[in-house]
Amino acid sequence: HWKQKKYFILGIPLLFVCAAPFLQFQLTHPGAVSEHLCRINSYLCTQKSQNEKIILFVFKYLWGLSPSYWFFPHTFDLARHTMYGSSHVSLFTLPFFVLGFMYSLFQLKKAEYRFIFCILLPVPFGGALAEIEITRVFFFLIPYLLFCGIGIDFIFKFLKNRRTAFIVYG
Repeated sequence: HWKQKKYFILGIPLLFVCAAPFLQFQLTHPGAVSEHLCRINSYLCTQKSQNEKIILFVFKYLWGLSPSYWFFPHTFDLARHTMYGSSHVSLFTLPFFVLGFMYSLFQLKKAEYRFIFCILLPVPFGGALAEIEITRVFFFLIPYLLFCGIGIDFIFKFLKNRRTAFIVYG
């Protein structure tokens, strides 16, 4: 990475430009974030111990990434955010998602596959601070669609290679 340090040095001012609105907000409204967390009844505003808060955060974070939350019907979200008996994404797509996810795990040395995981991992952070709800974690749909596409592409390539092998050896 040190071969690219000229880009790193050029990126530092860009980082400050991107962070400027947040820093200005924090300076002008110093308690707004904690006040908002208390307003939405976040466990971070309760009298629980640090260990309990960490355990709750990890549990909620993992729930936001869980296939149980995305692919199977549940009643954890508000009623107006769900359709009775339906999941957030179709169970029909689960095999494509799993196949694309597993293929991407085996391809982690390639930057394009690592990038999808870089998109996936921060998805549940916003929901894990309070409660996992679809409106806080719907950004999951971006890596979900990418993994499904990779899974479908893998199946097409597999079938194409199998058909070619059948014609040659058949």
